[in-house]
Amino acid sequence: MANNKKHHYVPQFYLRNFSSDGRSIALYSMGADRLVVRASIKRQCQETYLYGNDGHREKAFSQLEGVAATIIRAVLDGSIPPTEFSAEHQELIFYIVTQHARTLYAGEEYEENYDKLKRYLLRPTLPQEGIALQDLDKFRFVPGDPVGRVLEATIRRYQLLLDLRGIVLANQTDIGFITSDNPVVLYNQLLEERRFAGNTGFQSVGLQVYFPVSADIAVVYYDRDVYGVGRRNPSTIFVESRLDVQQLNALQFLNAAENVYFDHRRNDAHGVSREFHGLRGRRRTRKMNLIPQDESPIKPDQTKNLVGCFREEVRNDLRLSFLKTLKRATAAKPRLMAGMFVRRPFHPAPPL
Repeated sequence: MANNKKHHYVPQFYLRNFSSDGRSIALYSMGADRLVVRASIKRQCQETYLYGNDGHREKAFSQLEGVAATIIRAVLDGSIPPTEFSAEHQELIFYIVTQHARTLYAGEEYEENYDKLKRYLLRPTLPQEGIALQDLDKFRFVPGDPVGRVLEATIRRYQLLLDLRGIVLANQTDIGFITSDNPVVLYNQLLEERRFAGNTGFQSVGLQVYFPVSADIAVVYYDRDVYGVGRRNPSTIFVESRLDVQQLNALQFLNAAENVYFDHRRNDAHGVSREFHGLRGRRRTRKMNLIPQDESPIKPDQTKNLVGCFREEVRNDLRLSFLKTLKRATAAKPRLMAGMFVRRPFHPAPPL
């Protein structure tokens, strides 16, 4: 059994980028409506044996974090993303994907999906077993090692994000970027109105990935065939609009599980609390959606159902001044809203 039983699902090196002294960080607990200006970084975002008790995953994460810390430090120092398709580019994408999959929220998302799917599949069989339908509500179906299952499924697909274009946002305003206990935000500005299917799969047309790495710097990856950035798609955007920063911070409030974190030198603590209260009604009330659909049976005496499972997504009517939807994507939007399409990685400017 591993000696270190407290496993951090958001690394300490990452949270230190939002710290004034390298040891403490300001946090706002949304559930408790509580502000702490100097919370111990060591005690944040941790869970007992989250990655198992043999220490293998924790050791692997330690190695990954060492590589990621070097790359993120270079991003912070240079305010530019890694060169496209370089080793650093691939390693940063891999780290972001892993960070997205390793949190408590990701595990709870998987558990909710597992429970909903089990209930749906078992419900038709209960009368045959002499079990009342209402008895099903007395139970909760829990999978073993939910975070491990999410990691296994997600990590194998990280290459699907390598076609996204990366930029760095350099915050020039008087308020800092904030982060959370679930800091990687998947968003789809083009299709955020669509509700019958998932819009933030790794191959979704219009996908955006937002990841703040300090109070001053955020990394963004986006579908280059749907969005344009700046006038000539620069690698660095100097964000001078307070509204842009507030919108990006809102994504963290809406994506967080329990806590948001910030540098108290850049963000007024009571202002952070007020921002959350203004967004409370937009927080997700569920993590997963399950939508069954009747299919045409092969034989008259058969029934056939297709069950769709997809995450409940962050929606905040995002409108950033530096990021525009391309005209051809806007023209294709009605068709994209009505069906399921995927990006075609590594094909320059594929037709929508």
